[in-house]
Amino acid sequence: MLKHISDRLVPDALGGDFEPRRASLCNAVSITSVFTGTDTVIRDVIATADADTTATIPHGLGAVPAEVQTIKTLSQALAAESSWAVTTIDATNVVCTKLATVGSGNAGAQLRVTIKRPHTLGR
Repeated sequence: MLKHISDRLVPDALGGDFEPRRASLCNAVSITSVFTGTDTVIRDVIATADADTTATIPHGLGAVPAEVQTIKTLSQALAAESSWAVTTIDATNVVCTKLATVGSGNAGAQLRVTIKRPHTLGR
């Protein structure tokens, strides 16, 4: 049987036989560095396809950030409305999830994320 070119075989959840799952050839969220400092990092999120719904942003601050700010960028206003929400914050990553997907893909940056290290006295 012929399969769509973007089908791939992955193990099922129980580690048994392989099952086909559809995956777009162009689904990829890009994270680009805008600024990297000692206490602050700023990253842009680019989700070119509607199916690009999760952005994992490594921050390298070595601690759970004290503050995470998200700002929609101008190119996002040109695409259909997509709402991004910060869904996970830990000592190594900030994860953002796109809540609206239809018509939300865009080749430009959709979201700017500013991540700040917790304040420590004596620095």
